[in-house]
Amino acid sequence: MKVLLAIGIVISIALLGLKLATAPLYAVYDGTDCQSVYARSRTVGDTARVDLLPYTASAGAGKRTCGEVRAGSTDRR
Repeated sequence: MKVLLAIGIVISIALLGLKLATAPLYAVYDGTDCQSVYARSRTVGDTARVDLLPYTASAGAGKRTCGEVRAGSTDRR
């Protein structure tokens, strides 16, 4: 009985570790989220970090980042 309990615990820990290992590091942002994060950034380092956040423009789009939103919004001066 103890062996089955130990195996169950090991499997549970392994599944939890697998779930954590495959989870995304950041939430996926949309255009308004990216712009609001840019508005809160105060240094060049903050802006550079925001440039690398995942961004979803539309369903089925490839791997995109918030840097694309910033590049499009700087032309409005």
